[in-house]
Amino acid sequence: MEVMIMTGRTRSFSTVGDTHKQAMVLEDSRRDLERLSAAFQEEEGLSTPISEVTGDIVTLEYDDSDLAQALLQRETGDAIVSLLDQNRAEVDHALQRLRAGGYGTCEDCSEVIPPERLHVRPQSTRCVRCQSRWDRQRRIA
Repeated sequence: MEVMIMTGRTRSFSTVGDTHKQAMVLEDSRRDLERLSAAFQEEEGLSTPISEVTGDIVTLEYDDSDLAQALLQRETGDAIVSLLDQNRAEVDHALQRLRAGGYGTCEDCSEVIPPERLHVRPQSTRCVRCQSRWDRQRRIA
């Protein structure tokens, strides 16, 4: 089975049970996500105080379009970094399941996760049905 990770690289699995190769794919994905998050934070200047980004002292005047643009860009950047961190947490969770021997089995219903799903999303720990239900429950909460 060939697995595409977020960077566009592919890896091949001979069987779903090949835990060493699965671990390599997941570890590579985790490292890629960490690098991408760090590079994005650096490029976007997310650790730089907003007053340095705008070049002025931050005031409470809401008609400052430069400040509004900087705040919007910061908020967007923070959201992207948060999504990258969420993806990394999913990969870490899948690695924990792999080490515990539960990788490839849905953590909710205990059914086997189809190889096609793991092919597309190696960090999956739930089947599509259970993941859909879990996502709906999280949106409600």
